[in-house]
Amino acid sequence: MADEFIHAEMPRLGRVSIRRAIPSASGPVGAEGLLQAYCRRQWSRPRLSTCETPAVASQDERSCHIDGIAVPRLVVTLRPAGCGWGSRGGGCVMCGHYLASSGRTLNSRDAVSQWPSVVQELADGQIPVLCVYNGGNVLNPDEGDFDALIDLCRRLAALPFFKRLVLETRPEFALPDRILTLLESLAPSQSLMLGLGVETANESIRHLCLNKGLSWSDFSSVQRTSRCLLRFYCFFGAPFLTEAEMLTDTFDSILRFRQAEADEIHVESATIQRGTLLNRLWRNDSYDLPS
Repeated sequence: MADEFIHAEMPRLGRVSIRRAIPSASGPVGAEGLLQAYCRRQWSRPRLSTCETPAVASQDERSCHIDGIAVPRLVVTLRPAGCGWGSRGGGCVMCGHYLASSGRTLNSRDAVSQWPSVVQELADGQIPVLCVYNGGNVLNPDEGDFDALIDLCRRLAALPFFKRLVLETRPEFALPDRILTLLESLAPSQSLMLGLGVETANESIRHLCLNKGLSWSDFSSVQRTSRCLLRFYCFFGAPFLTEAEMLTDTFDSILRFRQAEADEIHVESATIQRGTLLNRLWRNDSYDLPS
């Protein structure tokens, strides 16, 4: 059974057969353990940033759609503390945000002091959508102060043109009481959208190729309402697959996400980011970006 699993679920490691990398007797558990070990090794590398970086590391204007209409959105990236999944399980194979993290939780005072400039930019441009990212999980109390988010929502509630706040998080931090608190702080006409890194509908690929440490049930348990919307990220270019398998998985995942009634589906093509396992595979000629 284990040998059949390895052959069916992980047929290739780039140009190297996965059967040469993982003993067939180890099965899926051994394969997942080996992947996490490699990810933890990458995660142990020194960070590039310092704790003195501003609370709002960057902000830039982009575009998006609401009800099929193109509108501007402001993307604010907070100083990253470092994704909690990285410290526990080595992080995702393609994510290089760890190297730019500070290792220090962003406290409420740091963030709140910079909200006025963010809100002012929204007002100046009549921008109806604000995306707040931190290279990890905005709703994780170990990565950011929840009180700062409440303060931001109350400021946004005073903007009559504002429509939507977008936050990225792992599903375990999207607790109903936290979501309710944020919605109560926003105006009734405003909504909250949660960006969830589902990446694929295939459980084996999510565990053994991407090291997400999450199952479909974790994502499906996040409560969706008329004011709490869900955005599913779909990753195109998982390692250990042929390009045909990458394409098949992406198409299958989009269909599954639509069946799950995701409000938005964002297909994210693979990039080679410094300090990631994907980078290491690419440098060792064991991975190619999809053509």
